Amino acid sequence: MILYESIYAKTEFFEDLNLLKQVFFPETVNMTKQEFQESQLILLDRIIKHKPQIILSNLTDLLFLVSVDLQDWLVKNIYNEGGKYGVRKVAYLVSPDFMVQLSAEMVIEDYKARIFENRFFANEAEAMNWLLK
Repeated sequence: MILYESIYAKTEFFEDLNLLKQVFFPETVNMTKQEFQESQLILLDRIIKHKPQIILSNLTDLLFLVSVDLQDWLVKNIYNEGGKYGVRKVAYLVSPDFMVQLSAEMVIEDYKARIFENRFFANEAEAMNWLLK
């Protein structure tokens, strides 16, 4: 079921798998910092409501660069909070754009609390296999 959709992203919940899937769109090239934060707060709200155990975050078309201050905000306000609601694993499908990939990886690598397992993948099937183990 679709939980949220905008010009920048779509969030779906697959109850049978207890999976939340977020996909970013190329339009994120025009996304503002405030819009990115709002989208992540909406994601957190859906995590709190549906309590998925696994998350697939498709960053392949994410063209918004996450700044260092925004990385800190994500760790504090999204990862730390989201991890409290039953999330066990998060798989990230990464962008071929090196700068965006590096930005995304820095956010995750900087996240020291490690409330949930996370890994990066270039292939959705491999990501799903790992999530469902």
